[in-house]
Amino acid sequence: MIDLPYLLHFMMWKHEWPWRIDRHLFNRYVQGADRLVALTQGGADLVSQEYGATCGVLPPPVDMEFFRPTAPRARHPIVLFPADLADERKGGTLLLRAWNRVFEQRPDARLVLAGPFGLAGFHQGHFLNTMLGKFSLVRDPAARAAIEIRGVGEVADLPQWYSEAWVTVLPSFDEAFGIVLTESLACGTPVVASSQGGPGEIVSNDRVGATVALKSQWDLQSINAAEELADALLYALDLAERPGTVNECREWASRWSLDRVGPLEEQMLEEIVDGFRSGGARR
Repeated sequence: MIDLPYLLHFMMWKHEWPWRIDRHLFNRYVQGADRLVALTQGGADLVSQEYGATCGVLPPPVDMEFFRPTAPRARHPIVLFPADLADERKGGTLLLRAWNRVFEQRPDARLVLAGPFGLAGFHQGHFLNTMLGKFSLVRDPAARAAIEIRGVGEVADLPQWYSEAWVTVLPSFDEAFGIVLTESLACGTPVVASSQGGPGEIVSNDRVGATVALKSQWDLQSINAAEELADALLYALDLAERPGTVNECREWASRWSLDRVGPLEEQMLEEIVDGFRSGGARR
């Protein structure tokens, strides 16, 4: 291995290796790293358990200047789903099932699907079968007509989309973080997500959103989980109408702000370089 200092950042909730050689090589990277960090405390605990090494926390930062309220809430409620529509783990199917009851109680609402159609080609060829083919799960033709397939758009569009939405939803399984949640909160919009993994560590305040226990991939097919998701969405829609919610969401998001996370990363890297230059023992 190259004799250079490095920080190893675990970007996944857990790793699965198809071959023993893959795991062996990755273990060498772990052992050679000067510092291990994960996206959340829960992720760091998993790394420590798996590799028997100290692991810190370095979350993805959110730029609070870029992601901020840039437009008033839409006149009619908007539920924004900004995840990959072709990735079953993101919970698109569960959301469609939940939309039946959400629309029944809020017929003025719209569901906006604003994710990519297969990120970097992932499941791209199966998109029609995995997502568009499941619109029949929405039984009421009026509820189906209230679904807008907006697509991914441009990065510059996101602050306005989050700001206009009443709630951003990410009903995913096995999510290491969920940066769309912190982006939405920075724009003052409540969120709904899984209580497990990274999202559960973000949405731990009922003044900024609600969670649903999605513990396995089977939960994404569960009728009961769809009902719980509908309840969470209806709660978040009510939350969006409460005075002070925008400020609550902004304040909560500030713990992941670039102003806080940036200096933390700089400090970690400086300590690694200083230790390397002084010939100190590597971790």
